Amino acid sequence: GQIRINPQGRNQAVRGANLARVTNDLMVKLSQFPEFDVMERAEIDQALDEKAFTSMAQGRSLPAAMRELEGADYIVIATIDDFLIRTERKPVPYTDEVQTRHFGTVESTLRLVDVHTSKLVAAEKIRLSERIREADDDAMAVSDLLDLYSSELVHRISQNLKSRQAGEDTRPARPVLDADRPKPVQPAIRKPNF
Repeated sequence: GQIRINPQGRNQAVRGANLARVTNDLMVKLSQFPEFDVMERAEIDQALDEKAFTSMAQGRSLPAAMRELEGADYIVIATIDDFLIRTERKPVPYTDEVQTRHFGTVESTLRLVDVHTSKLVAAEKIRLSERIREADDDAMAVSDLLDLYSSELVHRISQNLKSRQAGEDTRPARPVLDADRPKPVQPAIRKPNF
């Protein structure tokens, strides 16, 4: 999988080490599903080097050695557009305490690409807007929001691939247009008798 950051987005809190964490969390959570075999990009590169060396040493053809690596079906690409933490601090009446609440928002795009055809097989917009509970500080709020986000990615990937394997339509349901919605019935207005 590959996680990208939209450079134009509001996402400073997720850059650097936090970006690597999203990728790592995604791999850990996906690997907990028995139906997924997760291959890490660095491991694939190392395996390719080893297969090439072994095939040359044994006199086998390189394509035959590479067939052993077949099995990767999809590349996961997520682009994080916005990743924001908003903190509210309010004094608690009649005490000296201050109540702190954290709210997090993530907007991103999830894409699944078929490695055999290079065809984009799924693309979804993801928007999370959550109150982050029990976060002592901003860093903990960022960490909790990252965890929620990676869990949502795994859920969406899993649902999409399960639906795809079952032959179901994986396209999102078309939202009902205002013109197609039934108009609300206005209650009759009763006039007072004077």
